[in-house]
Amino acid sequence: MYKNYANMGKFPFKYKLNSKKAIAVETIVPMRREPSESSEMVSQLLWGEPIEINDTAESWLLVQSMADGYQGWVSSNMVKALSDAEFATIANAALIITSMVDQCHIGEANMEYTMPPGAFIFEREPKGGYFHPTAGSLTFKNQVAAAKPTDVTTTAMHFINSPYLWGGKSIFGLDCSGFTQTIYRIHDIFIPRDASQQASTGKTVDFITEVQPGDLAFFDNEEGLITHVGLIASEGKIIHASGRVRIDSIDHQGIFNNEKSIYTHKLRIIKRIFLQ
Repeated sequence: MYKNYANMGKFPFKYKLNSKKAIAVETIVPMRREPSESSEMVSQLLWGEPIEINDTAESWLLVQSMADGYQGWVSSNMVKALSDAEFATIANAALIITSMVDQCHIGEANMEYTMPPGAFIFEREPKGGYFHPTAGSLTFKNQVAAAKPTDVTTTAMHFINSPYLWGGKSIFGLDCSGFTQTIYRIHDIFIPRDASQQASTGKTVDFITEVQPGDLAFFDNEEGLITHVGLIASEGKIIHASGRVRIDSIDHQGIFNNEKSIYTHKLRIIKRIFLQ
């Protein structure tokens, strides 16, 4: 139905040839503004997300996600450096983005992880099983995480009532742009991290009467800065992360909070990211 931007089976991300490469080895890895546990969390890495190391400070690494170019400090014990050979294994494997919460058995470590939607796993060709380059083989308990969904709004509905978390992008806590980025990622479309960055992608939808499910709606503040984003669920309805992931009404003015009976966000622009 939608164009597949990920070019499955080939590594879809740009990276510097001579950079130090690493990969997330925890299901959720906080990315912080400064190299300190008390520093603001600006984003997250999810399991298996490939990164480049740009700097170090004691037990902290300044890393940049290959998936969206976002940069932040992470604790060095939550990621693991990749040798050239290990990086080659994922660069030549089929990339799978997990779509559902599932229990995952990590072969070499003999451990069980709860894998969130949006995590990166890799499949040996041809269909040689799932793996992580530093953790070994992966086996899913319910075999639902690797199933590829076809409808973006159905995927978004699985996140309903997930709590709001500044800098978060997992089903266990996320912010507005982390929500939309993860939903698109599950559908193999990699968009920028922040709402203002996401607003620069896609094609403008001129009238709200022309929206389609999956379009992104952006909202600005009194200074005209884009500060919020949500995903059109259907005509007149939007799914967005505000307090929690919720469904509210939307019209040409903006988001109407159905619980408070007030407008909470002023509509700025609507973009179509899914291109036929």
